[in-house]
Amino acid sequence: MGPGRLRVDQGTDRERLEIEEGTFSLAATVPVNTSATVYVPTADTAAVQEGGKPVRQAKGVRFLREEDGNAVYSVGSGTYEFAAPGR
Repeated sequence: MGPGRLRVDQGTDRERLEIEEGTFSLAATVPVNTSATVYVPTADTAAVQEGGKPVRQAKGVRFLREEDGNAVYSVGSGTYEFAAPGR
């Protein structure tokens, strides 16, 4: 998996990745009764947003760690829209 990865425990996920004008965007739907690990490439984890708000305010999103230039999150079922400045 390349930059902007989404790992789903089971089922089918839907995702859209974009990099435009230095901003990374990921729109993803995680199936019901499923969780996923989301890797968001960024140089600044504090600047990551979900749904247009700081990711720390996002319901159902839990920061796990920084790994190889990515902010790594655990998410439950639902639809998410992550955005971050490029690295």
